[in-house]
Amino acid sequence: MMLALDCSFSPVSVALGTQGQIVWYRELPGNHRPTGALFQMLEEAIPTPHGISLILVGLGPGSFSGIRLAIAVAQGLALALGAKALGLYSVWSLGWRWRKKDRIGIFSDARRGELYATFFRQGKLEKGPMVISRRDLALWTQGLDRAISPDRVAPELSWDYPRASDFLELWEELGDDCLCPNLEPVYLRSPVP
Repeated sequence: MMLALDCSFSPVSVALGTQGQIVWYRELPGNHRPTGALFQMLEEAIPTPHGISLILVGLGPGSFSGIRLAIAVAQGLALALGAKALGLYSVWSLGWRWRKKDRIGIFSDARRGELYATFFRQGKLEKGPMVISRRDLALWTQGLDRAISPDRVAPELSWDYPRASDFLELWEELGDDCLCPNLEPVYLRSPVP
C-alpha cells in the first residue's frame, strides 16, 4: 500500500493506493489551514496503518509552510510505520495529468517579482523548476500547448493544482525517474540576507 500527500498549493490532498489503483482520495478545501485537517484526513485514510510501505510527498516549489508540514508528516509516518518516504516535485502531478499535450509550462508565485517555472514535454520533465522574472512570462509561454498556474499568478494561465493521487500513478509508471534525490523542500535561490 502506498500513501501520497501534497501541501504545496491549495487544495491540500492525500491519496492511498495499491498496484495502480487509487483506493482513497481527499482534498482539503483551499480556505483551510492544512495542519489539523491534514491529520484528520490521514486518520481517515489509514485507520490501520499496517501495510503502508511507501509514502510519496510533494516537495514544491510552493507554499513554504505547507511543504515543510508535508515532509515532516511523511518522515514521521515513515519512521513510525517502517515505510520508505520519497519526494518528488509537486508540479510533476500537472506534467503527468497534461501529458497528452506536447509542451506545457507551470508557473507559480516565487515572490520578489519572480515566478517558479517548470516545463514538461509529453509528461516528461524537460526543464526546471527554475526562477524566472514575472516580466518575462509572455516570452516563456510562447510555443507552449498549455500554460498552467496552481496559484493563479496571471489571468492568461489556466488554473490547475497538484494532486496526491497523481503521485501514485507517476510512481507506478516512472519509478525513480520522477523522484528528487533528497527529501527536502525545493530551494531555487539563496535566502535573503
